[in-house]
Amino acid sequence: MSNGSDEKAIPLSKDNTRVSIFYQERLRQAKLSFNFTIIIMIIQIVVASSGSLMIVSGNVQGGSAAMSTALFFENIRKKWIQSAKDANDRLDKTTES
Repeated sequence: MSNGSDEKAIPLSKDNTRVSIFYQERLRQAKLSFNFTIIIMIIQIVVASSGSLMIVSGNVQGGSAAMSTALFFENIRKKWIQSAKDANDRLDKTTES
């Protein structure tokens, strides 16, 4: 019985190797982008929640500062996602040529 480890890999031509390298890079960037976005989103939720609690408890000035910080993190997250999309588009154009 074979578990698939006995199968030999199909040799890649130069073009397929190039596409494979770009695919691996794109996959690496996607993983990093996802992880970074999740981290930023968690920070944003914590800051926004603490800001809301501060406003409800009467500390309006501190709550407003926390909410503006949460908005700052939202802008960072949006810019990061757009940057990752642009990088993927550039990799797509590179593999097409």
